[in-house]
Amino acid sequence: MILTELTSIGADALPIQAFKDHLRLGTGFAQDDLQDNLLELYLRTAIATIEGRVGLILIPRRFSWSLTKWRSSDRQPLPIRPVSEILRFRASIRMAMPQF
Repeated sequence: MILTELTSIGADALPIQAFKDHLRLGTGFAQDDLQDNLLELYLRTAIATIEGRVGLILIPRRFSWSLTKWRSSDRQPLPIRPVSEILRFRASIRMAMPQF
C-alpha cells in the first residue's frame, strides 16, 4: 500500500498565532515573527505524527492511494479518514502466469 500526499498544508492553514499564544511567547518585540518558521515546522511535525498514529486527517488535503492486493475480495478499508470524496477509481485484474 502506498499513500501519497498530493497537496500539502499551506502555511496560512496552520494556526501559528494560536500556537504562539498557547506557548505564551513574548510579544511587542521588534522581531515578533522570528520563531514563526520553527513553530511552523513543529506544527507540521505534530500534525504528521498525530495523523500517522490515529489515521485521522486533521487538515483536509488530497491523497493518492495505490495497493497491490485487496484485503478481501469485496471490500477494502481506507487507510485514513474522514474521506469526503473519491475522485477516481481504477481497478486492474492481473492474471497469474502459469509456471512450467
